[in-house]
This record gives sequence, structure tokens and C-alpha cells, in this order.
Amino acid sequence: MSLGSNQSEVSSYLLAPYVRGHFGETATYEARYERVVTSSDASAVSDVTTGDSSFKAKGVRAFGSLGWSADLSRQSVKYSVGRSTEADRINFGLSYPLSAQVEFFGNLGWEANNYTTFNKEQYTTSGLGVIWSPSELTKVSAFGERRSFGIAHNISAEHRTARTAWKFSDTRDVAATPNQVGIASRGAVYDLLFAQFATIQPDLVLRAQLVNAYLQASDISPNTNTTGSFLISAQALQRRQDFSFALLGVRDTITFFASRSETSRLDPLSAVTDDFTSSQIVRQRGFSVNYAHRLSPDYSLGALASQQHSVGSLSSQDTTLRTILINFVAKLGKQSSASLGLRRTVSGGAGSVYSETAVTANLNARF
Repeated sequence: MSLGSNQSEVSSYLLAPYVRGHFGETATYEARYERVVTSSDASAVSDVTTGDSSFKAKGVRAFGSLGWSADLSRQSVKYSVGRSTEADRINFGLSYPLSAQVEFFGNLGWEANNYTTFNKEQYTTSGLGVIWSPSELTKVSAFGERRSFGIAHNISAEHRTARTAWKFSDTRDVAATPNQVGIASRGAVYDLLFAQFATIQPDLVLRAQLVNAYLQASDISPNTNTTGSFLISAQALQRRQDFSFALLGVRDTITFFASRSETSRLDPLSAVTDDFTSSQIVRQRGFSVNYAHRLSPDYSLGALASQQHSVGSLSSQDTTLRTILINFVAKLGKQSSASLGLRRTVSGGAGSVYSETAVTANLNARF
């Protein structure tokens, strides 16, 4: 979705190295850096370069049952035709298990950003949350935090059985590029299977390897997203709900995803042109269904159907995108595979209309 013609050619790349470790037997740490570059041929809309760096430390239970955490992060967002923004954050948190099923946590922090001002302004932040785990298979969590732009929140519910995994989330936060997978996630499908395989492999590193191998053997994309990003030229505020489901059989895997979002401009100082120029809120909703069947240990067949609807104030911002994909995958070696697919895409609405029929071929190699 973009201004005017409602379509543009977009390219992007992501680099996301990280390292994890232990401070003796007292704490764990994780350091990450993520760089995302998104560019398009729509001259009126900005290219976006985002850099996120973070460091997190979490202590083992100290002072009885009390736990602690410390987070530091820095984000830089550069728009080619818009105003660049920066944000620095420091958070210190404490957690306390009221029982084996209920844990409370909270944090106090500081942030400096120029989301709504020309120069960086400093703000204090605070948040409270609770995690309820009635069993090893079910977890519900809720977290609210007072930020410079208002209240941010993250609500989620997860449940799994021997063959199924379910997840729902409701979030409100800043978005440099709407609906883009963030630094904390490797994708919706990956997160579902990572939770599902917890009973099979409790070790986090070995479980990640197991999930990656399963995704490659079944030719399932780890970051399937039901609503794609649209082009913006300034920081935005997004409220988003996601529901996902996975059914795992001996040879068959079915995944279902549904989502909806409302996005508005956060930065009032940028005199730029994008979808928010004529619409205060952009709404998106969509769903996708993916079926994967392993014909043999070396061959698999998959089918994907998805639909996305985007709407703003203008009729040219009303678009429905439907896609059907059939894919055949062959394993070439221990770390490589090739696929051949047939894709049909139809875009319709009050804006521009187009259709596509394509044959795709991919060679995938893991190192």
C-alpha cells in the first residue's frame, strides 16, 4: 500500500547478529543488533534505514524469590525524505513469584527520544505486569507501560497440546515500519513451533536447531505474516492483534494466522507525503492458511492461501490482495534444498488493480 497508485516496487534486507552467554552462575545476558533497510521506487515516499541495538541481563533468583533484570537499547531511524528519529532506553526490573502459577513483575526506567519534538527530550517510564501459568502447557501474560507517547501494552495467551499450538497477542507500541518482524522475534511460525517443541527439547540452542530443521524439511517460511508492511515517512503508533494456530501431524502441518492492525502517525513535525497525509488511521486485516505434506524424508509438497485488506480515508487506499501458492521441495543435501512453485496473486479495490501468475524456483542453503 502506498500513495496515489497504491502500488510500488519495494526491496529490503535485514542483518540481525546476536550473542548470548552467562555471567558465572548469577546471571544471563543477550546482546543484539538489527539493521533493516527498506527502499522503494515511489519517489514521494521515504526509504527507511533502521538500526536497533540492545543489551539485556537477567539475574537468577536473589534475596529469596526476587528476580532482577536490566535492559539497555538504542534505536536510530533514518528516512530519506523525512525527519530522522533516535531513541535511547534504560530499564531496571524486578519480578516476584506469588505462587507456582502467578508471577508479578515491574520496571522503572528512563528514555530520551525525539518522536514528537525536534530535539531529544527525556522521560521517565514505568510498567507493571503479571504472568499466569496454570499448567506447563498454558501461559497468559499482560504488561502495561507508561511511555512518552502514552500507554504501551503487550497482552498474550499461549496454549499447546501434544499436536497443536495456539497463540494470541495484543500490542500497542511505536512502529518505524508497520507490521515488520521486530528484533525480538524470528517469525510467527518459528515462535509457535519453538513453544510446541519445548517438551521434545528443553535446551534452547538444540531446540532452535530442531525448529529450523523442521521448517526446512517441510518448506515452511518461519516469518509468515498475514498483513504486509506499507510505506511511511515518519514514526508511527500501531495497535495490533494476532492469532495463530498450528496442527502438527506425522507428515502434515497446518498453520493458520489472522491479524488486524490500526496505525497512525506519531511524529507531528515531519512535513512528508505518505498514506497518513490524507488518512489519520490506516487499518489492515488479513489471514493465511498453509498446508505442508512430507511425501518422503527428501520431498515435500505445500500450499498457501492468504488474503490482506488495507483501507484508509481515500478510496485509492482501499486494497484487497489475495495469493495462492503451490510449492514442491526437494532436499539436495544435509543443509540445502530446492523448490519449484506456482503462484497466483490478484489485487483489487478502488485503487489500482493487477494480477500475477508466476513460476518460482529457489535454492536454499544453510551454513
